[in-house]
Amino acid sequence: MPALISWIEIEQADVPARVHAQLLREALKFGATQHLKQTIPKHFELHPETEPGGAYQYAARSKIYNAIKLKKFNHNIPNKATGKLKQHVQQNSVVRGTQSKATLYLKSYFPLPVERRRELEAMTDEDRQFAADEARRWYARESQRPKYRRKRRRRV
Repeated sequence: MPALISWIEIEQADVPARVHAQLLREALKFGATQHLKQTIPKHFELHPETEPGGAYQYAARSKIYNAIKLKKFNHNIPNKATGKLKQHVQQNSVVRGTQSKATLYLKSYFPLPVERRRELEAMTDEDRQFAADEARRWYARESQRPKYRRKRRRRV
C-alpha cells in the first residue's frame, strides 16, 4: 500500500475551477515530494519513532539478528545495512497526484516483504501535517501568480 496524502482543506483562491483543480493536484504532489525528501530519510535513522512499538510501528528484530547486524555492519540502524535501499528509495520513488490525493510509490531494488514495506510507508500525524502544510503553502504561493488569476473581460 503506498503512502497517501489526501483530504487537505484548501480554500479556493480567486482562480477558475479548472485552474483550482490543476493547482490542487500540483500542490498535493509537491507535499508528497517534500515528504519523500524530508521525512522518508527518518525511516533509515535511529529515532524513537523507529524503535519497536514507536510511531512508525517497526517490528522488533530478534536478538540474534541484532547481534549479527552489529557484528557485520557495526550498527543497529533499522532498514539500513549499506545505505543502498535509502538511496534507491529516494531516487526512484514515484509521486502521482489528482486534485483529491497524492500517492507516493516507494520503489526498491528488491521485492520488499510486506512488513518492511509497511514500516517504510508508515506516516505519523506530524508527517501528514507537514505534507499538508507544504501543499497549502505551495497552493497559496502559486495561486497568486498572474498567469493563474481569473481573467476578466472588459465590456465595451
